[in-house]
Amino acid sequence: MLSGILDADATLAVRGDAAEESWRIVDPVLASWRAGEVPLDEYPAGVARSRPLAGAPLIVRDAGRRCEGAQGRAA
Repeated sequence: MLSGILDADATLAVRGDAAEESWRIVDPVLASWRAGEVPLDEYPAGVARSRPLAGAPLIVRDAGRRCEGAQGRAA
């Protein structure tokens, strides 16, 4: 990584506007978790989940659909 930085390899960095946009999206989620407004499904590190993901029914229900404005291929 250090070698890439010294060689000015731009593929190892994100543009400033991309970083700001990422934080614009992530900050409200983090704030909601900190405030206890959104439950976070937790399990100990290194231990497999003992139950299915809480969102599994949504994944099955919406399989293959694209969200409005989604980029790339549908799942």
